[in-house]
Amino acid sequence: MCNFAPIEFERLWELSEDHVLSKWGVGRGKKCKTSPKDVLFMMLAALKHCGNWETVSSMFDMDASAFQKMIKKYIDMYEPFLYTHLVKGHEALWSMKKITVIGHAFANYPCARYATDVTFQHAVRPTGNFHEVMKYFITSVAKQQDEGTLYDDGPDVDNFEAFWGVLVDNGYQGLGDEYRTIQPKKKAKGKLTLSPSERDENDKITHDRVIVENF
Repeated sequence: MCNFAPIEFERLWELSEDHVLSKWGVGRGKKCKTSPKDVLFMMLAALKHCGNWETVSSMFDMDASAFQKMIKKYIDMYEPFLYTHLVKGHEALWSMKKITVIGHAFANYPCARYATDVTFQHAVRPTGNFHEVMKYFITSVAKQQDEGTLYDDGPDVDNFEAFWGVLVDNGYQGLGDEYRTIQPKKKAKGKLTLSPSERDENDKITHDRVIVENF
């Protein structure tokens, strides 16, 4: 979503058009004057760029309150479809075993199942802090029965032997106490800089995560 091209947006619309037209603007109540395709673009812009509603609504010359209400309503309609078709379906299709066997694992940290994308403000699935979010997704990073024999010597494997890792950025410091996170090292208190090995490790994490950042 970070750098989507017009053709990628058109593919997303083509995938979801039938669902949107059957769900958006139906029933009683005042109809939205903005086309459903335009609202999809606005929703993506809000998720990517929105520091606050006033900022992103001004990009489209709309009242912030009305814009917020429209986008949240659209997300409620759109998210279940998107999650079913682009998340759950691919999660089942691309197991860690398959990813590893065909050589599509992360280059530096092949023990990572996922990598977090850039942070955005308005998360809708699930709600709550990141600890609650991880509880929701914990089954997705648990090793399946046929994955127990896959080689794994990645970070924190001794403490989380039954789970794959998640590549995260500096915003998730402290989460590693409860989950198998692979995250950049921060400069220790009283130290002027990171050690060469710590800088090298951070660089490897960044290189793996940049694949997701630029997807």
